[in-house]
Amino acid sequence: MAVSGGADSVCLLHVLLELAPSWELRLSVLHLNHRLRGEESDEDEQFVREMAERLDLPVTVQAWEHQWGGPPGLPSSKRAPQRTELLPPRIRNC
Repeated sequence: MAVSGGADSVCLLHVLLELAPSWELRLSVLHLNHRLRGEESDEDEQFVREMAERLDLPVTVQAWEHQWGGPPGLPSSKRAPQRTELLPPRIRNC
């Protein structure tokens, strides 16, 4: 599941974690650090890493400029296609 570190994605992760056994889900965490807010973005990344570790979930973290070389100020509408590329192929087109 893609987790930004914000309240909504963290809450959804916890809900899915509770439902995982009955829904036969295998969860993992994906975080994309867009590096738009400097140190705050890095703090979000660290928060997501630590939360995934506490929940015993695999975590994948990518950084914007390392993955695509995109400028930090790129609008959200232009970032969406690149975020999708981080998803596993089997769910990319859902």
